Amino acid sequence: MRFISLVLVPLVFGVAADAAADCPDVRLEVKLNKSDSGLMIDAALRNAGKAPIDLMTTGDGSSFGKRNPSLTFTLEPSDVSDVGTCGFINALADEDFLTLKPGERRKLGWVHPPTPGKPGQYTLTVTYKNDPAAPPVGSGAPRPPTPAQLARVAKTTECKVTSEPLRFSWDGKRATNVHLR
Repeated sequence: MRFISLVLVPLVFGVAADAAADCPDVRLEVKLNKSDSGLMIDAALRNAGKAPIDLMTTGDGSSFGKRNPSLTFTLEPSDVSDVGTCGFINALADEDFLTLKPGERRKLGWVHPPTPGKPGQYTLTVTYKNDPAAPPVGSGAPRPPTPAQLARVAKTTECKVTSEPLRFSWDGKRATNVHLR
């Protein structure tokens, strides 16, 4: 099994799957969208609980291990090329923090799914991981986080949540016959 990273694009159409969570009451909802070319997804965190939860939203670098939280993508079978990155990332900002209120849903950003290498049947899952102890941004950011931002990161909730698997057919250019597993 190979783990590959993602970046999100706008929703065109999709089939959703709720997530299985390793943190209290958080769901990761994923939709695989119709596209004329390439694999497009939409993903969102949803608080299914009765209390607010402090997390971080995905940002520039989350999809390739340079930012907390991380967002990883598993495609099976795995016959894709590595996703390229530029090495520069945005600095941590106040909008990178989120408090999900009960029932609230928040779309994630900065997710580029890899494109399957050949036609066939595929399954994808997405994993969101917030680790308050991890460095919030890695090398390549224009400035380090402020002490206030670091304190805010430390107060977020440790959370790992994985979407339900989505199966789809790939015709060599786009996803077709999208359905839940």
